[in-house]
Amino acid sequence: MYKYFSTGLYSVSLLLICISGCELAGGGFLHYRPPEKIVCGTPWVMEVGYSNTPYDPKEKRGKLTEIYKDVAVHIRDSSNSDFVAVPMVLEKAIPATSEIWFISTMKTIPCDSDITYVEYYIENMNNGVYERTRLYRVPVSKN
Repeated sequence: MYKYFSTGLYSVSLLLICISGCELAGGGFLHYRPPEKIVCGTPWVMEVGYSNTPYDPKEKRGKLTEIYKDVAVHIRDSSNSDFVAVPMVLEKAIPATSEIWFISTMKTIPCDSDITYVEYYIENMNNGVYERTRLYRVPVSKN
């Protein structure tokens, strides 16, 4: 009975994490909320945050800039079949909350194009192992 309850509680916690826009990423969290839409003719920004909490309070976290590396957005639009990797650059590191944030300004989509959506996933290296998010699809709008 106790095992079932704790497993259920863990599942609810994971559900709440996903609802709040976070995904599990190795020993930490990926903080990201996809845009509802991309407005053509307007630059748009991708911002991704990572945090890392040790399982044991005595364990050293290490520098997050050494843990999370090679952060990139792999992106394609409805007119292309191949993904293009767009590197993300370090925006800020917040040691007090064990967070690190990366940013990338994405290419503006012309309003006279036939592009109806953009698909992408985020990839990073976490302690030497590549990880990636699920595939996101965001509609492109004229307003």
